[in-house]
Amino acid sequence: MLDPKAVPVRIGRRDAECLVLLRNAEPFRDGYDFVDFVAEVHGPGLDAVASVRSAEGPQGLAAFMRSLVVDWRGWEGVRRWEAIEHQLVIDAEHDPLGHVDLRLTVRANWKLDAWEATVGVRLEAGEELSRLADEVNALLAVT
Repeated sequence: MLDPKAVPVRIGRRDAECLVLLRNAEPFRDGYDFVDFVAEVHGPGLDAVASVRSAEGPQGLAAFMRSLVVDWRGWEGVRRWEAIEHQLVIDAEHDPLGHVDLRLTVRANWKLDAWEATVGVRLEAGEELSRLADEVNALLAVT
């Protein structure tokens, strides 16, 4: 059986112009539930890669994704998750037609003048979002 940590999480449809990949998750062994992983953004004329550190647990990326699934019928405003060193920011907004729009920003680092690349991805709020949340959870599970 293939190790879920070896399979990149693809955020975006195969036919989309831009996509985000999350891959190579490794626990950062320091007594906390930190997980390091790589975030990539690809699009026409754009290839950006950043190392990301997530504090998994109740405020982690996996929990954030799961909260979107739990509230699949909708929420008001924009929900945001941000990596502890700011290399990945995800804003999620629910539309009245049953979609979740994710705006993903990958940054070189925490510095104000660091490069950043932002892409938007639209997901169906039911199965498609649930599948993504399961894949993120499998990738980031601390072992």
